[in-house]
Amino acid sequence: MLLSENIKELLQQTLQPVQLLEERTPPQYTSMIITNKGSIVWYVNGNTPDTYNSSLTNLKMMALLIKDKWSEDQDSSPADAIHHFELEDLHIALAAIRDSELLVVLIAGSEFPNGLLGLKLQYALPAFHDLEGYKLSN
Repeated sequence: MLLSENIKELLQQTLQPVQLLEERTPPQYTSMIITNKGSIVWYVNGNTPDTYNSSLTNLKMMALLIKDKWSEDQDSSPADAIHHFELEDLHIALAAIRDSELLVVLIAGSEFPNGLLGLKLQYALPAFHDLEGYKLSN
């Protein structure tokens, strides 16, 4: 059985900064799990600047835009690839959870290194193994 609190805790852990040689990374704004149709299933927000609108309405719109971009990239990339792109002044990394209808999405500001955001997702993805094969009911 999936416990929402456990999944939210996993997402919360993905917001933790990464220690670099001399400093820590800038804050990551949001981690979320969305469906391949663009609906938000779980999300958490980190420390966000005033310029980042973390309202649920804004996140819903971003989830739809992210899903559209993922759908475009999906045809040209392997299914297990980490997808990177920018949405306005945000860096986004996302990956599909294997054999499921779910995507894990990490969102950070433009000052967060895009490649590092992808590595962070790559290493976090195995923690979501209980969601592998998860299908949504109609």
